[in-house]
Amino acid sequence: MKIGMKLVLIISSINIIGIGILAGVTLLESRREITRLADEQANSIAIQSSEKIKNWFGESMDVARILANIMEGYKEIPADQRRDQFNFLLKQTLIMNPRLSDVYVNWSPDGLDGMDAEYANTPGTDGTGRYIPAWSIGPDGPKVVAIEGLEFTWDALMQLPITTDFVFDPFVHPETKRLSAQMCHPVKDNGRIIGLVGDVLELATVQDLVEATKPFGDGHAYLFSAGGIIVAHSDPSRLGKDMRQSESDTFGPFLDTMVNAVTKGTGTSFSYRPARSDTVIQYYSVPFTIGYDPSPWTLVIGISQDTIMAPVYRMVVICLILGILTIVLMSAGVILTARSISRPIAYTMTMLKDIAEGDLTKEITVHAHDELGDLVHYLNFTVDRIKHLVLSIRKEADVLSQTGAELTGNMTETAAAINEITAHIKSIRSQTNRQVVSVKGTSSIMEQVVENIETLNAQIQKQTGCVSQSSSAVEQMLANIQSVTQTLVKNEINVTKLA
Repeated sequence: MKIGMKLVLIISSINIIGIGILAGVTLLESRREITRLADEQANSIAIQSSEKIKNWFGESMDVARILANIMEGYKEIPADQRRDQFNFLLKQTLIMNPRLSDVYVNWSPDGLDGMDAEYANTPGTDGTGRYIPAWSIGPDGPKVVAIEGLEFTWDALMQLPITTDFVFDPFVHPETKRLSAQMCHPVKDNGRIIGLVGDVLELATVQDLVEATKPFGDGHAYLFSAGGIIVAHSDPSRLGKDMRQSESDTFGPFLDTMVNAVTKGTGTSFSYRPARSDTVIQYYSVPFTIGYDPSPWTLVIGISQDTIMAPVYRMVVICLILGILTIVLMSAGVILTARSISRPIAYTMTMLKDIAEGDLTKEITVHAHDELGDLVHYLNFTVDRIKHLVLSIRKEADVLSQTGAELTGNMTETAAAINEITAHIKSIRSQTNRQVVSVKGTSSIMEQVVENIETLNAQIQKQTGCVSQSSSAVEQMLANIQSVTQTLVKNEINVTKLA
């Protein structure tokens, strides 16, 4: 493979790999950043929508809160006028707030005026006379009835965690047959709850608000109460149902995750492809509170991942187009560069071929002013030097030829001298042989002398052993003599004593 093609392949491969890595990193970072921005925007949309819903509910909660605050001053009203004034207040409140379908009060037994028995079975009371009016708008205008149902008994209400604003789970209104929600606020006397004031409003407006929430243009929104009841949904037939039984197709294996988030009032996010959808949906849940109710409701929005990733897909196409254009332009530049490099090299190779064949008259014309130009210049200079060197060698060869003739004569004389030297060497060799024989005889005599010396050495060692033994015997004899001497001395002493 020619060097130009190698350069094109190597540089093009490096460019393609570099552009591929750059494009891959760019797309990954873009995907991560776009996903992050989409999450932020989705949460922002959910928060804004939940604020609208919260404010819509808040207006009705304000009504209940204001009524409760007014009724907490019941002691300032004569006992026999309290019911009439409160009924008038409830009626006017209902008339002035058309969004409300009902306004009600649930007072503790004998807690209002201590006159329950006198009002037994009158409008707005039960058989005991407890003050429990519920005002609503009928065909003939406002009307009042007594609150009915075991869940509205005073003991049942006191089991609820009502300390401030409280929102019940949505229910289907028995008269309007529409999904409604009721909110209440406690009436307190020295911190003790003595009654509840509440209102009921239809949730059709909430459904409209939620349906109008279209995140990224094609998203959906869902609203769930704290107890998991569907308040607003893209499928209106599911309103008022428990999400645990109706939303398995929406959230699939993440249903328990969403139920926990809704009932606990925590946010969550996950991706799932519902069976009825042709794309993966990214879900975001945003809890929000109504008034001061500690149990939040949850707004959930679902956005198609295709919509979220549309900017990434567009960027992929743009990056591919730009990458292809870049590769084409860079390849063209590489080809031109490779040609500008390979052409002088090809000329140089031709010149070297001619030189190898013995033609030293060729010269490459230099046009470049770079390293290749310098290479060609020095190559021409080298060829010129070689040419002069060859001519010099040719002249020296003639001189060497004459010198060779002279050396031939001298070599003849040298050969004669060498023959004479050879004869002398042979004579010296014969004398050397005789000397070797003499040396061998001397070596035998020396070996015998060495053997005699070794024998003498053995005798000396043996004599040394005998002397050592004699020395030991003498030492032992001296010891015996000393012992005998001591014995004699003792005997002399004994003889002296005996004498």
